[in-house]
Amino acid sequence: MKNIFLIALVGLLASCVSSKKFKALEKDHAGLQAEYQRAQQGLTSSQNLIVGLYGDRDSLSSIVFRQSVRVKELEHAVHDQEQKLSTSAEEILTLNAEVGRLTKWVDDLSQTCKTNTEIMRRTMDDLNTQQLKVLNLSLAVQRFDSMQISSVKRARKQLSEEKIRRSLEKVGFVFY
Repeated sequence: MKNIFLIALVGLLASCVSSKKFKALEKDHAGLQAEYQRAQQGLTSSQNLIVGLYGDRDSLSSIVFRQSVRVKELEHAVHDQEQKLSTSAEEILTLNAEVGRLTKWVDDLSQTCKTNTEIMRRTMDDLNTQQLKVLNLSLAVQRFDSMQISSVKRARKQLSEEKIRRSLEKVGFVFY
């Protein structure tokens, strides 16, 4: 046992360090402990930052998805508007052709109206001329009638009423 005790004492003395070294090791250990605590805090904050970044990434992903959907909707709306524009352009071309055709009709009708106006003016001139002729003839007939009436009155003085009546009955006049 003495041997064991001696071995234990030698082992104990061999495992002992000086107090200077021990204090230096304790100081290093405390520094390492503080550095470990700082590293642990840095790790925790980094993990929190990573979790926050993952959350930001997820919210940005959902925003990007919504914006992609919105872009597709807008592209569809633009496509519809382009189709409407092309349809409207075709309608405008058709309407322009129709306006051209109607303008030609209006020009033709205007020319026809001018021609008809000229014809009506000539016709009115001819009617005025005819009216003057009729008026002249009417005046001539009135003079002739007045001459006949005066000749009948002269002849009446010379003829009796009975003779005039018989003459007129022969011609076809009937008196009642």
